[in-house]
Amino acid sequence: MSRKGENIYKRKDGRWEARYIAYYEESGRAHYKSLYAKSYTEAKRKKQKACQQNPPTEAPAAVWDGSFGEVCMRWLNHVRPQLKESSYVKYRNILESYVMPALGDCRMPQIQTGLLERYFEGLLDHGKSDGTGLSAKSVSDIKSVLKRILMFSAKEGWMQECRIDHIVIKQGSRQIRILTREEQADLEEYLLEEFSNIHMGIYVSLYTGIRLGELCALRWENVSLEKKMISISRTMMRLRDYSHVTDKSTKIIETPPKSVCAIREIPIPDFLLRMLREKSAGMLGQEYFLTGRADQYMEPRLVEYHFHKIMDSLEIRDANFHCLRHTFATRCVAVGFDVKTLSVILGHAAIHITMNRYVHPTADMKRQNMDKLAGISTLFAVSENGQDI
Repeated sequence: MSRKGENIYKRKDGRWEARYIAYYEESGRAHYKSLYAKSYTEAKRKKQKACQQNPPTEAPAAVWDGSFGEVCMRWLNHVRPQLKESSYVKYRNILESYVMPALGDCRMPQIQTGLLERYFEGLLDHGKSDGTGLSAKSVSDIKSVLKRILMFSAKEGWMQECRIDHIVIKQGSRQIRILTREEQADLEEYLLEEFSNIHMGIYVSLYTGIRLGELCALRWENVSLEKKMISISRTMMRLRDYSHVTDKSTKIIETPPKSVCAIREIPIPDFLLRMLREKSAGMLGQEYFLTGRADQYMEPRLVEYHFHKIMDSLEIRDANFHCLRHTFATRCVAVGFDVKTLSVILGHAAIHITMNRYVHPTADMKRQNMDKLAGISTLFAVSENGQDI
């Protein structure tokens, strides 16, 4: 007779038999092994030792044979309630533009590491619609989305775990454009010659580093001339419209910035404060900074268009609106800004983002720093009376 629940029996030959689960079949059926001993106590001890040393293994779960495209959309619908609208649109664009055309029809058992390695290589080589390769940044964004989908699939039991952490997307050294001092001087002269609302906005961006979307969403109530502060709490962007409420494919939205750190206050330098006082006359607060009207805004695409017209007239090439932010950060470092303070003004989460992405040593900065070597040189050291030592 066996001890209840222990699966230990006394056999007719006088020995004790202890049975334990060795493994499970794919169907879930358990396979047992038996141990024998002269006493119940010894049989129980042997069973406990065997279970500790060889715990039962389950056969790999059968991989779901659905399409990867279906899994992608299930994931997107699953995370949508936790996403900002801009993030949802970004993820959906990535799926529809790059993931679904290449991987959407693949069955789940086909989604393996080797396939994804070749997929990323293809994106870097010819991922764009014109046959040229995507940037490393774009491919990294696609990889990040795919990683989340793979984790979701494994958690739901639709596939075995498929890791892609080891796949490295090499980031190229992209040259960031900043304005030279001569170009900046020409731009300022052009803006101040006719200090319109759009010119004022460009000038403010040059001396505060605010982003294009933040400038477009800025209202006069966010500019405190008494406190000498500009408060950044909103951004404007154009997104794909998936609501199907209208016939338009895109729409303009205002939303909080992409991170908490981007909500910030920027001190207004005194020379800029005097200009803003003149432009603020008659403003009640709700008016947009770029239009002077509460019922009319200027969207980022239109501001970028005006900026390019100005650059063309000044014959300044290859400069977009964002280069004003890079120029501001570089000039701040050149005049001795504390990097932590600069990082907060720019709305970055960490100092390394400021230094790696937005601060670019100019030729003058490099030369000035190299000239400092004269102070530590022993070969060219001189005495107080001017004689070589």
